[in-house]
Amino acid sequence: DSTNTPRTSVWSANVLASGQLGAWTSTTALPAGRAFHASVVATPFNSRVKGLGFLYVLGGTTDVAGTPASEIYRAALAADGTVGTWESLGTLPAALHSMNAVIFRGEIYIAGGSTTANAPVATVYRARLDSLGALGSWQTLAALPTARTYHGLTQFGGYLYVFGGESAALAPNDGTTSSS
Repeated sequence: DSTNTPRTSVWSANVLASGQLGAWTSTTALPAGRAFHASVVATPFNSRVKGLGFLYVLGGTTDVAGTPASEIYRAALAADGTVGTWESLGTLPAALHSMNAVIFRGEIYIAGGSTTANAPVATVYRARLDSLGALGSWQTLAALPTARTYHGLTQFGGYLYVFGGESAALAPNDGTTSSS
């Protein structure tokens, strides 16, 4: 909205057999407002977790000024699409916003993002998920070729792909940037 304030809202929508979406419904709010964060879902299909799975929210900004956060929140998922109680699950190796994350072979990978003063970084981290959805220690991996923020990240087969994004310091909610 026009206040640029990070929100705590969480919604879910059922994907129907036709591919259409059911109605969006509100579910358990985040414990603190976040914007420009990364999020991933761990299930028995992409990790070692038991049960239906967990939703993770990683880093992000905590205020209108774009202050980066290092907190990680996790909540269990229910069969009806609702989100359980959020809990703090530790911190990232550095406070980051505008990074991206994926789960690949039971590990969360985080690439790029921005840190203090909105400086883009080239760092890549990974942490293993255990069967209860807890995170192991973060490891620093080979850096991206250039610092990158506001980018895409995906995985396929044995590869991670990073694409697009920005390499200059650019504040979230920067009103001087326009799109065409």
